[in-house]
Amino acid sequence: MTSTPLPLGSGSPPEVIEQCLASATEHFMNAASEAFALIDQDGRVVRANIAYRRLTGPAGGAHDASILSYVDPDKREAVRETLRALNDKSPGRTTQFRFRIGNEVRLIDAEMSWMGPSGLISFVGRDVTRQDVLERERQETATARDAVEQVGDIGHWRAGRDFKLQCSPGASRILGLDPAAPPLVLTDLVEMIAPEEREAVVQAARDAFEKRKPVKQTFSLRRADGTTRMIRVAGAPSIDARGQVEAMHGVVVDKSESHVALQAALNADSTVRRFVQSAPMSICMCDNDLRVMMASASWIAEHGLTESDVLGRNIYEIQSWIPEKWRAMHRRVLRGEAMSHESDAYDSPRGDQRWLKWSAAPWFNGDGQIGGIIAVHEDVTAIVKAQHEVESSKERMSFGMAITQMMIWELDFEMRETYIEGDWKHFFPQRPSFDSLTGGDSWIHQSDREMLANKWRAHLAGGAPYTAEYRVTFADNREIWHAASIRILKTVKGSPARAFAVIQDITARKHIELKAMEAEQRALVAAAAKSDFLSNMSHEIRTPLNGVLAVSEVLLRTQLDERQGEMVRLISTSGKTLLRVMDDLVEFSRLEGDDISFDVRPFELEEAVRNTCEAARTRAEAKGLRFDTFISASCDGVFRADPVRIGQVLGNLLNNAVKFTDQGHIGVSATVEELAESKTQLRLSVTDTGVGFAPELAERIFERFEQADISTSRRYGGLGLGLSIVKRLVELMSGKVSASSKEGEGSTFEVTIPISRDRIAALGALTTVAVEDFDAETSIENLRLLVAEDNPMNRRVVELLLAQSGLHITFAENGKEAVEKFSTQKFDLVLMDLQMPIMGGLAAMRAIRAWETEKGRVPTPMLAVSANATDDHVQEAKEAGADDHVAKPIVRETLFEAIARYARRTAQTSTADDTDFDLDEFDIAV
Repeated sequence: MTSTPLPLGSGSPPEVIEQCLASATEHFMNAASEAFALIDQDGRVVRANIAYRRLTGPAGGAHDASILSYVDPDKREAVRETLRALNDKSPGRTTQFRFRIGNEVRLIDAEMSWMGPSGLISFVGRDVTRQDVLERERQETATARDAVEQVGDIGHWRAGRDFKLQCSPGASRILGLDPAAPPLVLTDLVEMIAPEEREAVVQAARDAFEKRKPVKQTFSLRRADGTTRMIRVAGAPSIDARGQVEAMHGVVVDKSESHVALQAALNADSTVRRFVQSAPMSICMCDNDLRVMMASASWIAEHGLTESDVLGRNIYEIQSWIPEKWRAMHRRVLRGEAMSHESDAYDSPRGDQRWLKWSAAPWFNGDGQIGGIIAVHEDVTAIVKAQHEVESSKERMSFGMAITQMMIWELDFEMRETYIEGDWKHFFPQRPSFDSLTGGDSWIHQSDREMLANKWRAHLAGGAPYTAEYRVTFADNREIWHAASIRILKTVKGSPARAFAVIQDITARKHIELKAMEAEQRALVAAAAKSDFLSNMSHEIRTPLNGVLAVSEVLLRTQLDERQGEMVRLISTSGKTLLRVMDDLVEFSRLEGDDISFDVRPFELEEAVRNTCEAARTRAEAKGLRFDTFISASCDGVFRADPVRIGQVLGNLLNNAVKFTDQGHIGVSATVEELAESKTQLRLSVTDTGVGFAPELAERIFERFEQADISTSRRYGGLGLGLSIVKRLVELMSGKVSASSKEGEGSTFEVTIPISRDRIAALGALTTVAVEDFDAETSIENLRLLVAEDNPMNRRVVELLLAQSGLHITFAENGKEAVEKFSTQKFDLVLMDLQMPIMGGLAAMRAIRAWETEKGRVPTPMLAVSANATDDHVQEAKEAGADDHVAKPIVRETLFEAIARYARRTAQTSTADDTDFDLDEFDIAV
């Protein structure tokens, strides 16, 4: 074994090293809290520390002083033998013995260990005298308590909010219960009470739990063994941190002996004797010599005697233990003084402390002279202990409330008093009074007063208990937040009796909430700024893109050689790609901010799916891909859902399929499935033979800005938003989307969306009329078209798109000019840009509709045109008077179809008298 070297130089002399070791050893011994000494086998002390000398006195630690001289003589020889038995083979012993130090005896736990060749023994002693005294006192207390229950026909009980009765052995004996049985439920105990007394007992229990009233009840109880006993119970509630009754604690006393005495007294001749003997409390009537003249049965029973044993005897003979303070009281009463005490402590003959409630007064004979003493008393030990327990509970509760920053107040409406638990100074600038708590006060923050008053009045009127959060203002302008839970208890007549409130300081939490709200507000502002930026950017990009796409479309219709056609198609394809990227960004932003709505309406599902597929077929076949479509017969008919969003979901999936498939085929299937409870769902499936992806990426590809890998973005482009938009839209429609794939072999995407069949079968015919095909080249010829557009390029785009259409076009450069031209000329259709200087498109449409109403004109169809085609903007345009909306960039076929549709409506309005149905009632999406 090695030891840590001392901080000495390598050349230190041995005597220096030995001196250092001795000094360190001495320091260690004196620092120890236990008594420590080195002794030989005869018990003589070689060295002792300070704690040992403190235990034995200075002389005990002197050289050659023997430890055996302090050991109790009865143990001295045994200790001597123990010391001599210690050696290398038996190196340690633990024992306990008493030290006699002067007149004092101390109990010592001792450890003695053999120190090896030195022949010395280490002695470590611990003084356990105090622990020994406390343990004996505890055992004596428990024994006394059990003895009290055995001798005094008394027991202890506890009833919690679960109404289970927990009984001490004494209580179990009095009630005739098996102590080993499970706790008795109070309802079972009620069944043991005499029927005529049950209601009073139940009401007392209810008042205890609901109104925190003490319990004092005497009743007849039939025990399980068939015997009937007269029982008296007393108890008090204990309150939890919320101000509610947690449990009732109390005592139960067998009053059967008193009851028997009472019955006997009723047959006595003397009215006074009958009164005293039949009294339900302990009464004793003595003469001037303190001889017992008469006593109640309770008083006699307390002493375990009979009436013949006590009559005529001096009370000091019967109760020799009566303390001097009561003897002095007797003398004062005999001099004519009446005295009483609510809870007077005394040491009973059994050695325990008890409490009496007593009153004593002189009685007078026929001559008006003092004839003696009449005294009444009641043992209130259990009640006092219960009160002490309640006070201890209150102290614990106060400590808990201080830690958790809580307080409780209680109002007594009858006495108009306020009771407070906790540190009110932390919560209020002044002590709350009955008036301030019921009528409000200036310290309540002005913004919260009306709210608190309304909640208080609503609860008083019969509403449920409530919780309120409000602010309290201090004189130094400091504010703290309260969270108060308040409950009002009412009398049987419905008037308020008591009110309770548990209040907690939530200032720190509120500060956190306010910071969170500020952060949320900043986030909302940032989101709104982002949304506005994307909207403006969309408009700024779409406006020039409108010219690019429109001009390229017109160019493709001219005579171009192969190289020129390829370049124009490249321009058109690039522009459309940019448009899709812009659309994805705007749509994603709206979805992310929940700024999206759904238009659930009747529509023909088969046609909606087919139209979406046909749009993708053209692009697929242009890449040399086979495009297969299967639309089940279950899709026939009219359904209710949002056709635009369903088309958007299917369109995005098809766009992805076309984009990532270079050879092979693309397949689409649509089926309506019947579910339980007459519910239906649409199942869409898109399959391709494209690049695919690894199966473990099936979930990740639906996340925003995600693609299978970085090479996908480099090769195919895009932002990775298409599938995240699909997933969000499907989830908002309460549907599900899933994907499966093998890398290099293709992918399959499946979507299920709840959908319902429309029950108005006639709607199918109306829809057929509404979507009838039109001859765009002939049906709009000679129509007069007013185009309001401030951008010269866009005006030129419209002019090029509508060239050779036969339309008579009039341009206005702002809304004000459009209104002026409309009111002075006749037009069959208006194309209104929404963002213009001087007067915007919305204001212009409202002005035109107002002018038509004023003049009694039939409304002229108006098409709103803007680069922002969100649901909100489209709805805003329709509310301003637009019949439909055309999004920029303008597609020639879309524009022609919209003009033709409303041109037909104009023709029908001016030439036909048949008004069986009105197409104005249907919103046809372009």
